[in-house]
Amino acid sequence: MGFKEDNAVFEEMVVQTGKAMLADGQDPWKFAELLELKDYQNAYKMLSDSQKSKYSVDEFEKFSTEDPIDNNPKPSNFQEEQMPYKKVAIQFATFLVNKDYENARDMLTEELKKEYTNELLQKEMIDMTDYFEDPNNIWVDINYVEEGGALDDRWIYVPICEDGNSEAVTVEIHSENGKECIGGIEWRRP
Repeated sequence: MGFKEDNAVFEEMVVQTGKAMLADGQDPWKFAELLELKDYQNAYKMLSDSQKSKYSVDEFEKFSTEDPIDNNPKPSNFQEEQMPYKKVAIQFATFLVNKDYENARDMLTEELKKEYTNELLQKEMIDMTDYFEDPNNIWVDINYVEEGGALDDRWIYVPICEDGNSEAVTVEIHSENGKECIGGIEWRRP
C-alpha cells in the first residue's frame, strides 16, 4: 500500500474512532490528544474492536507517524495535505480553548509576540466568547476549518464553538526560523 492509500486508511480510522467515541458519550479530543502526544499505545486502545482486528499496534503507529510532506514538491504534486498550515492553526486555537495562553503565545512570530502577552490573548478570547453560555465547554470545530491565500501568505479560519454559538479566529501563517508560526490574528467571525 502506498502513502496515499495508507494516509486515507488512517484518516478514515480516525474519523470512525471519533464518531464511535461521540456515540458512546466519550471525548474524541482525548484520542486526538493522545495522537498529538505520540502515545500510540493508548490511542490504539481507543480503536473499535473491528479496527483493532484489521491493524496491529505497529501498523497503527506507522499510519500515525507517516510524513505526508514531499521533500521535493513540484507544482503538480504540491497538494493541500502537504501543507502544515491547518495543523498549526488548529493547534493554536486548541491552546486558546484550553486556556493554555503560554503555549499559544509560543506559536506566534517574534514580531507578534511584541503585541500579544499571555494576558492579552486571554482577554481577546474572553471578549470574543463573552456571550457563550458555558465558556468552559467550548471546542475547535475542525470540520469547518478553511484555508486560503498564496503559498507565502496563508490564512486559516478556525471556528471556536459551544452548543448553539460559534466564533472564530482567523490566523495568518508565516514561516520563521524554519517553522510555521502565527503571524497575524483576527478575532471573531467576519
